[in-house]
Amino acid sequence: MKKYISLSIIIAFIHIVYCESTSSKISEEYLYRGYTHQKLNHPDSARYFYQRIIDTDENMYTTADAYLHLSEIEEACGNYKEALRLLHINQNWQDSIHKTTQAEMMQQINALHVKHNTEKESMKKSIYLYRSELTAIGILLLVVVYILYKRKRKRKQPETKEILLRKSDIYARFHSINHESNSSITEKEWAELQKAIDDTYENFTGTLYALCKKLSPMELHICYLMKISISVTNMAYIVGRSKSAVSTTRNKLYEKLQGQKGTPEMLDQFIAKL
Repeated sequence: MKKYISLSIIIAFIHIVYCESTSSKISEEYLYRGYTHQKLNHPDSARYFYQRIIDTDENMYTTADAYLHLSEIEEACGNYKEALRLLHINQNWQDSIHKTTQAEMMQQINALHVKHNTEKESMKKSIYLYRSELTAIGILLLVVVYILYKRKRKRKQPETKEILLRKSDIYARFHSINHESNSSITEKEWAELQKAIDDTYENFTGTLYALCKKLSPMELHICYLMKISISVTNMAYIVGRSKSAVSTTRNKLYEKLQGQKGTPEMLDQFIAKL
């Protein structure tokens, strides 16, 4: 046992001398020192070197490892609350690592593999990082699939809403009015139709008022009837005006909404697109 410990110390010393020749490897040096002391059951010394890594904050990988090993030390010493706190900090660092580019991430992982490929614990760490990468990729794929699903669903929503509108009672009510019917539309039914249209076509009424603030109730009603494909003849019965009066109103409506003269057919196309 003593021979093994002495050999470990010699290896650690050689490694330290080598690392001290290159300033960019200071964090790795401290990590190795801390890891060696941790394995030799020197928790205070291990804590010192891990804390040096945290204080220098040279790179996120060794800092994350330092917090992880500190958590292991505290857990071994029975300080479970502190171990959990350090583990949470480690997880925060791991999250930061996953936000770096994939190329940089793979380079850091490969560097860790080269430096610690002779260590059993290093192998476990490599597996953990690899699984973390797969998890991140899996989450990314799920996010992409979810976004595509939401876009596809959003594209279908207007069509679905329009189908529901055409199957609604208020839609059927207005389409049932013609020269043979003796009933008239109430204010409540007009309000119900307005709500149904606004729900289906994203605030249709508000869009009309944004184009022209001075729309009469008659003009607004005609726009509603056009939106649900009521014929000009039946429009006349519903609003209680002559067919020619409705046609005249339609001609004026296009000019009000578009600021230029147009035909009823142009108004039909415009209303259909709203």
